[in-house]
Amino acid sequence: VFFKAMNSNAISYEWTIIGFGFPIHHYGDTMSHYYPFTNNNMWLVALEIQGSTGCQHKLTQQILVRFGVTTVIGIDDPSYQISEVKVFPNPFAQQATLTFDNPKQMEHSLTIITPMGQVVRTIKNITTENVTINKEYLAGGIYFYQLWAENRAVAVGKFIIK
Repeated sequence: VFFKAMNSNAISYEWTIIGFGFPIHHYGDTMSHYYPFTNNNMWLVALEIQGSTGCQHKLTQQILVRFGVTTVIGIDDPSYQISEVKVFPNPFAQQATLTFDNPKQMEHSLTIITPMGQVVRTIKNITTENVTINKEYLAGGIYFYQLWAENRAVAVGKFIIK
């Protein structure tokens, strides 16, 4: 896989790619990684940049990687992006609370994903500024989350279950 930032004038870049094992992090305007293809995979690609004025911006895009198909995409600049999401306690044994800014009570959904990219839980119709994550049927370990609104991921992160 090969990714290239459209903005080559930023002073810092941080790529995060989730979806086929442990997340890959890379710091630079281009990112390349060899991954042996096994089947169609959904990946979440995030790029956080910092401009020369100190302004920071994070862009995310979910992509489908398919055998024998070259896909060229642009990462959308969402009009709605959540600036701060917190999960506490983290790590947790039974339950945690995910909080985020939602002053207009927009409808969100939360997707919980294993490090191997398997979606293990989806919580829909979240209109408040927090949601409880219960351990219920989840094994201990690292999980990733995607918070969705307006058909796009507006925040991503991780948490640990003890």
